[in-house]
Amino acid sequence: MAVIEGTNVSVGRGTDTPFELVGAPWIKSKDFAAYLNGRGIAGVRFVPVTFAPTSSVYSGQNCNGVNIVLTDRNGLDAPELGIELASALKKRTRRIFKLEK
Repeated sequence: MAVIEGTNVSVGRGTDTPFELVGAPWIKSKDFAAYLNGRGIAGVRFVPVTFAPTSSVYSGQNCNGVNIVLTDRNGLDAPELGIELASALKKRTRRIFKLEK
């Protein structure tokens, strides 16, 4: 998650499940979840969600995105997950996804 934490995407800070959520107001949850699930990332699956963080990026705003569900702790390659998330955000939301200044 550290790969995308410095961007304009919420990683769930200010929710009951920080670092299990990824989202922003401009993400299409169902499409994003379907794309990520289609990537076959070992150890996780993605469920479309809407959440409103109480702090950090998009505080008080509804964010659409995914809940990252751990399915196999031993099969997860966390750095790969971060790269896949960043790549998916760049590919799916090219003009909107960016590093925060």
